[in-house]
Amino acid sequence: MHSYAQLQQDPPTQYLNFSSVTIKDGLSQGMINYMLQDHFGFMWFATKDGLNRYDGYRFVVYRNDVLNPASLADNHLRVLFEDSKGRMWIGTEGKGLDLFDRRTEKFIHFRHNANDNNTISDDHIRYITEDAYGCIWISTNAGINRIGFNNDDAHDKNEQSNAIKITTVMLPKNTQQQIGFEAKDPSVLFADSKKIIWAFVNNDAYRITATQRAVSVVPFNLAKNISANNSVAACNVLSCTEDTLRGFLYFIGERLIFKINEQTGAIEVLDFTNYSRGVISVQSAVDANGILWFTNLGRLNTVDFDNRLVKQIYYSHNVKSSRQDLMYTVTTMTLYG
Repeated sequence: MHSYAQLQQDPPTQYLNFSSVTIKDGLSQGMINYMLQDHFGFMWFATKDGLNRYDGYRFVVYRNDVLNPASLADNHLRVLFEDSKGRMWIGTEGKGLDLFDRRTEKFIHFRHNANDNNTISDDHIRYITEDAYGCIWISTNAGINRIGFNNDDAHDKNEQSNAIKITTVMLPKNTQQQIGFEAKDPSVLFADSKKIIWAFVNNDAYRITATQRAVSVVPFNLAKNISANNSVAACNVLSCTEDTLRGFLYFIGERLIFKINEQTGAIEVLDFTNYSRGVISVQSAVDANGILWFTNLGRLNTVDFDNRLVKQIYYSHNVKSSRQDLMYTVTTMTLYG
């Protein structure tokens, strides 16, 4: 069961007041690729010039130090993830995956080694998530890896090498195009609250369930829910989030947004082709009112599915217009104290 709606009119504009935190406040660099709040309440920012931790008052910046092999592997960062044990994972742009040891403030490095099958497939990390068994999943430019642990207390490179098992997760051939795709294509990865892993490669979706020793991959056909006016390419999902309070999954593509009822399986599709700018942020979020937030080529958007209403959010009029197209990621946070 599914419903389909296409928005024709230009979306209304809403102006909001924002407080900015910039390099003047200690942020290492203004281009933020990813941000999250950890279980201690710290905000973490992945930039093109280092990893930033923010306590609401000051920044601590972690950068690569060529003289220190236990420093951050690279300053150009793509993605962050805090796992169920409170460990912080950092995905770099070309220098592999890092695990931050909060106790020592050192970084454990996971790199590709063509002569070792127990290494990650590639050093360009796109997405990081976790399954129900505490295994870490990463998407790289050369495929998906699952990282399992035999020893959660590994704190140095030798311990880490003996304690982990890295496997490559193979996806079935593309179900939408006869030519298929290579399993090495980079994938969007997302784990919902039930720890089901969703993978999106090119125009296809996959529902993945895992046990401690095995992985089951089932194609999930999004294309059957789109109108004849859209090609299969419209199913190219770029961002995912979940409304855990109401039980909905959101898959956001360049022109379509899929809303999935986790209990019934019903799918609603919202077509915003007429004003999509084509570049969707990796991160998206749902607020306490059930409103979906995401960015679209630097423009912040909100979506009210119940009323089929999309808004474009701008800085308040009292802020110079040159800053109104600079939003590239969005997340939610909890206020403490």
